[in-house]
Amino acid sequence: MYSYAVGDQADIDVWRGTQKLSFSVPVLETTMGPPRFDDLVGPEDRPLPRLGVLGLTVNEQISALLPSPRIAGGVLVAAKIADVRPPLRDPLLTGDVIHAINGISITDVASLRTRLESLSSDSPIVIQVERSGTLHFVAIEND
Repeated sequence: MYSYAVGDQADIDVWRGTQKLSFSVPVLETTMGPPRFDDLVGPEDRPLPRLGVLGLTVNEQISALLPSPRIAGGVLVAAKIADVRPPLRDPLLTGDVIHAINGISITDVASLRTRLESLSSDSPIVIQVERSGTLHFVAIEND
């Protein structure tokens, strides 16, 4: 579909059993579907290399793109920048909202960055995240 422009007609063939059906459908741009959080990242946003992600403070604009949160605020994982050391559980995923690091509440990217910088490089990190309306803990062990 990427070879078509919005407004073009796409010729589609569908097989139903042994019968071939042909359709000409308009190519439309939809406003629905999963949000593209990486599109919200600006040049002033810096990655969080210790977690291997790029985070954005959950503000009104970002909140509007998310399902109703269980906990207000936090930091949205907008994109992954690199694989981090293997976590003990699920890794961070795009769309996760970070609410706490080692039991300390995280309200924005600045508080997340400060908290990460306060930990020694060999400290394990336990992250409370909200994923699809459910709270999870993600553990990352450091060398």
